[in-house]
Amino acid sequence: MGLKNLLRCGLLVFVCLPITANAETAAQRLHLLLKPMNSLSADFTQKIMGQDNNQLQRLTGNLSLKKPNQLRWNVLAPMPQLVICDGKLVWLYDPDLEQVVIQSFSDDFMANPISILLGDLDQLNRDFTVSLISDDRFSLKPKQKNSLFMAIQLRFIDSVLSRIDYQDNFGQNTQLTLSQVKLNPQFSKTAFVFDIPQAVDIINHAR
Repeated sequence: MGLKNLLRCGLLVFVCLPITANAETAAQRLHLLLKPMNSLSADFTQKIMGQDNNQLQRLTGNLSLKKPNQLRWNVLAPMPQLVICDGKLVWLYDPDLEQVVIQSFSDDFMANPISILLGDLDQLNRDFTVSLISDDRFSLKPKQKNSLFMAIQLRFIDSVLSRIDYQDNFGQNTQLTLSQVKLNPQFSKTAFVFDIPQAVDIINHAR
């Protein structure tokens, strides 16, 4: 589990201008797709692929998102795990280890690609160069050279997010596919609250 980075112009001005216009159009188009999303729920399948395209990990489960910065990530297989974020703290619960790890939340897009869906869309434009691959597919490349991720791709079906792909600097590719997507569902007040079970080890890294 975890949560990580998304991923010049030295030409003449008249050559650069169309490129800038295209980038702005892609960023504006992506903004229009993400802006109506205040909350989301979905089933997910996440695959991590190695450099030789072999599958290193496959997770299935369900997730819930709510702006600003609330997340419930529930892994069902192959081993149950639960991640809950209330916008300030993140709880990572592993039932098999009988352990809870508590961390401070970071809305840094470079550290956590899924934060794109939870945070400030203006920050997206500041941190990434957005380009349009096709009508429903976008590429985001980080502007910072020390980013953990080389690139991110967002895919939409009928204007609803269906997949997030991101590639790290070690050559691994993560594919997060969403199904049964519900846009702007209503959640209970306790959906993003974690009650620590009794008799578990607590590791608190929150600052």
